[in-house]
Formats: sequence, C-alpha cells, structure tokens
Amino acid sequence: MVWGPEIFEALRSISSPALDRIVRLLTDLGSTEFFITAVPIVYWCLNKTLGLSLGIVTVISGGINIALKDVFQIPRPYVLYPHLGAPDFLLTTGTGWSFPSGHAQTTATFWGYLALHARRRWAAWLAASLIAIVGFTRVYATVHSPTDVLVGGALGLVVAAAYLLVDGFFSNRKTVSAPWAITASIAIPSGLLAAASLRPGLADGLANILGFLAGAFIGRHIERTRVRFQEAAPFAVQVYKVLVGLAGVMALRYGLKAVFPAGPVFHMLRYLIIALWVTAGAPWLFASQFPVSRKRQPRARRRRA
Repeated sequence: MVWGPEIFEALRSISSPALDRIVRLLTDLGSTEFFITAVPIVYWCLNKTLGLSLGIVTVISGGINIALKDVFQIPRPYVLYPHLGAPDFLLTTGTGWSFPSGHAQTTATFWGYLALHARRRWAAWLAASLIAIVGFTRVYATVHSPTDVLVGGALGLVVAAAYLLVDGFFSNRKTVSAPWAITASIAIPSGLLAAASLRPGLADGLANILGFLAGAFIGRHIERTRVRFQEAAPFAVQVYKVLVGLAGVMALRYGLKAVFPAGPVFHMLRYLIIALWVTAGAPWLFASQFPVSRKRQPRARRRRA
C-alpha cells in the first residue's frame, strides 16, 4: 500500500515556488471549503433536488473515507520520507492518516455524480479531468501515494453510482411521514456518533458529516412543506443569494465554533445548524425578500353546482 520515495523525489525535482502555488489552488478543488461553497450554490440557484443529493452523497463518501483511514492507519508520504521537503502550505492540506485519499474520493463522488446525473459526454470529460488534476496534486504535494489516489477515486465513483441507484429506488416509494422523517434524521446520526465514540478520534472526524446529514434532511422537509422556494431568479437576485447565503454559512461555521465548547456533540450540532441554514433558513430569507423566489401553489378549482 505504501510506495517508495522515488516518485515523490521525481515530482519534487521539477517543483518551483510558482508551481507549488498553482498546485495549492488546484488541490483545493477537492477540499471541504470547495464543497461547502459549491453545494449551496447548486441548491439555491440551479436545482434543489440535485443540490441536496450532491451534498448528501459527498458527505456520505467523506464519512466512508474517514472510517477507512481509521481502519488502515497508513502514514502520509511526507511522514515516511521527511527529506522530500514540500512547503508547509502543501503539507497542511493533508493531515492524519493517508489511505485512501479523501480529496480524490470526494472529488470523484461530487463530479462523478454530476456526470452520471447529466448523462452528457462533456460532463464525463469534465469529471475525469478534475478527478485526475486533484489526484495529481495530492501526489505532488507528498500528502498521498498514487495508491491512495487511485483507490480513493475508484471508491468515490462507486459511491456516486450506488447513491444514484438507491435514490432512484426510494424516490418511487411512498414518502415517509414528517414526524418519522424528522425523528430518524436526528436519531440515526446521533446513534452513529455514539457508536463512533467507542473508537478514540473517530467521532471527531464523523461529527460534522453526521450533523450535516441530520440538518439537511430536516431542512429539506421544512423547505418542501413551509417555504416552497424557487431556484430560478434574475441574475442580480442570484448574485445576492450567493453572497448573502454563503456569508451566513461562514458566519455560522466560524461563529459557532468560537462559541460552542469543544467535542463531537457540539461539532455535530454546529454542522446541523449550518445544513438547516442552507436547506431552509436561507431559502426562507430569499423567498420572503423576493416574491419571485417562492413557488405559487395551484388554486383549488371550484366545484360546479
């Protein structure tokens, strides 16, 4: 599972400060910051159903990745070969265990799901290109081996395809009642967090993922039944939604972190609140400020006498 230092030494031999900076920008296409920005934009401005699915499948893939890293516990290449000398701003993009690559896996899941959903050749090429680019940056940065990247990318595509099949199956079934749906959205992630707490360190890694899942399901139900938000809007309104909505995401993400005590329970609660804002809070704000952003319910026809 672990490669020798030769491939990393070869890549570091062609490195330069400018190339290092470019790689730093490109590798962020697989970071949490990218997905926490991209998913809300899709949800608010393009397609709610697609945005929700992208968020859920990406965080599920991330949770699987965290669990696998905890099982294998393979050190990073820069830990095994400290002489490689990559700059700290590259090394800090990959901490903890190495196998499989989280950046590669979540990138493959996000863009792979989009390509499968779009069913267009250009989407497949775009997904393949971005997966390859992000994967290369992880090896160049000495935070992952090629095996980490290849396995992570393959797992990401499998998760995307599996979620597409499962989601299609359940979408054709009867909708679960609101009390049961909300109860399950809280009980299942809480139970998983409690189980993860039995293994030191695992709960900390999974808390944000479980919190997002709980908040996303609850918020989507609130939006569907109470808000009825419309994604389409004039360009100026779309810009406003992105700026104000993402400002709320960042305020909650860092503001609550400063206020809440440390620990996986509060970490989970923080991301639950963030997901509620993305799926219900921000849509309610947009719909209340811009009538065009609220779906009109069809009027009931009067019965003829």
